[in-house]
Amino acid sequence: DQVARESGDPLRRLEADRGLAFARLRGFRYLAGVHWRECTQDADATARAAEAAELAAAIGRVDFAPVNPEWEESRFTRARDALLRCNLAQGWGLPRAIEAWVNPEDPALFTKLTARRLSLEPRMAKIGLGQKGDFSALWTGDSSGPVWMEEAAFFPAHGWMPVEWFSGETAWSVSLNLRHWQMPDARKARVSVRALDENYLLHGTSFPIESLHSDREMLIFKPQLSVLPGFLYWVEVEGLTRADGTPGKLAWLVHFVSQKAPPVPEPPPGG
Repeated sequence: DQVARESGDPLRRLEADRGLAFARLRGFRYLAGVHWRECTQDADATARAAEAAELAAAIGRVDFAPVNPEWEESRFTRARDALLRCNLAQGWGLPRAIEAWVNPEDPALFTKLTARRLSLEPRMAKIGLGQKGDFSALWTGDSSGPVWMEEAAFFPAHGWMPVEWFSGETAWSVSLNLRHWQMPDARKARVSVRALDENYLLHGTSFPIESLHSDREMLIFKPQLSVLPGFLYWVEVEGLTRADGTPGKLAWLVHFVSQKAPPVPEPPPGG
């Protein structure tokens, strides 16, 4: 809570930040359509994330090929193994790090949104969050959650999507459930994003897609459009292959809303 975060006790601040970050992560997972109720803060996972953050702080940077900072070899090996199974961030507290992993705004990251993919891993249930100095870590090495049966996970969410939870500067993504689909191939995929009016009728042509990439089961694309409360978009992805080898496509609605303001009545400009 806010009192704990403003406390002079660093342990109380850390626990408060962990609580806020955990709540934010569960919120993102709920919006994406993956398991979130089953997620718990786990002591072992937290310890692994803490080891990863401590190693990152010792070497002074985010580095997934760390060199031993003169630690005992067994301690370094364990921390390195933890670091390689974590999302890492430098310069933010844990709540802001969750935001940065799911909502990165650096275009250089749009070709491979690994941190988002791992944060929204459907079967992750045991959550561990660690922090040391300027370095934050999220343990992503768990897959103990229940089987995930949905066809795909969407970000921004299909259906209602609060603008407070999505940066208009970041890329969009859809993660395929490999129980239903084969790995996506960005070279074959075709993405269309069109505006809808207040009657859910298509309005204008498809918006330009700045980039289209894949990261394992995640297809990543960046449409050139505005993200404002009340704007509705219809998304279609063709060129996919179902698990049985037959061609398939996905289509879904994204309706941006605000947790604070009423939606604007006019439709977004067409592409």
